[in-house]
Amino acid sequence: PAPTYEETVKTIKKQKSNKAAGSDGIPAECIKYGGETLHRAIHKLIQNIWNTEMIPEPWKEEVIVSIYKKGDKKNAQTTVE
Repeated sequence: PAPTYEETVKTIKKQKSNKAAGSDGIPAECIKYGGETLHRAIHKLIQNIWNTEMIPEPWKEEVIVSIYKKGDKKNAQTTVE
């Protein structure tokens, strides 16, 4: 079965705060605290994706960049998928 509204909101609220925004430029806090109207719109979008089994193209792009913090810089890796 498709995710319920409650499951969608629970997942949204689990997002970590104080992290860099994604490629859309929207910080997680804006989504977490955007309110019921935003959460219902996101849930409707998720249901549409679930029912059509079509993921929007921008969602298929992912860039993961490891940032050197400590240890040997030669072992730092950057992955682009």
